[in-house]
Amino acid sequence: MSALNKYAQLDAKLIESIKSGAWTFNAIASRADVAALTAPHETATTEGWRVVDRRLQALRKAGKISFSRDVGFWRVA
Repeated sequence: MSALNKYAQLDAKLIESIKSGAWTFNAIASRADVAALTAPHETATTEGWRVVDRRLQALRKAGKISFSRDVGFWRVA
């Protein structure tokens, strides 16, 4: 399974969360629907919030979302 397919549902949920007003990391990571999608990717050394952080960074690098430092919010690009 490629990384694209492996994280497709989680990535879509992260983008949907940002569009619906969860702009801060804590607002995104604390959502139950996001937590349910991170659970399969958690390990003994990787907690759910780390999975969220990594996927947000991957989406940012792919140009799908951006982070505005002046207000501290994630936005859909």
